[in-house]
Amino acid sequence: MLAILPALFLCAGLMRAEAATLDGVTFPDTRTVAGHRLVLNGTALRTYSILHVHIYVAALYLERPSSDAAQILDSDQAKLVQFVFSRNIDAADARKSWEEGLAASCRAPCRLQPQDVARFLDAVPAVHKGESGSLLFTRDGMDVFTDGRFIGRITDPAFTRVVLATFIGPQSLLPEVRAGLLRQR
Repeated sequence: MLAILPALFLCAGLMRAEAATLDGVTFPDTRTVAGHRLVLNGTALRTYSILHVHIYVAALYLERPSSDAAQILDSDQAKLVQFVFSRNIDAADARKSWEEGLAASCRAPCRLQPQDVARFLDAVPAVHKGESGSLLFTRDGMDVFTDGRFIGRITDPAFTRVVLATFIGPQSLLPEVRAGLLRQR
């Protein structure tokens, strides 16, 4: 049994080495969420303005890693976007960012119900440095978590697809985030 211990420590070290650290935030190489084993696909740092103010660090986990945004958006595999905030953001700024991202990612023939967009934006809270959030996409919809607490579920497939597209879609307003999450750097 003692002869096996060094091999176990070596394997544990290798597993940690595969985790990704970006801007001081470490994301494990795999996550098991809601019965789905997900693999780290990519990480990204969201910055703002020419001053490159750090907003959040994000990670995309998939059942089957891919750098093809269309394939990811169209697949029924479980997907997880996890993010950790680098600074405080008031609710008005967070809502404005989501509103712009949803509008850019939902171009004709895409159409979201205005009342669904309004309800989503109304639920966007202020965030604080160090807080984390997760968006879990499954066949049942999108579950929203803040610091591990379940906040709510969106079941409209068109809406959940647009939310994911704000991060990785072709019209994303976040090209640096898109490239990092899709490993296209």
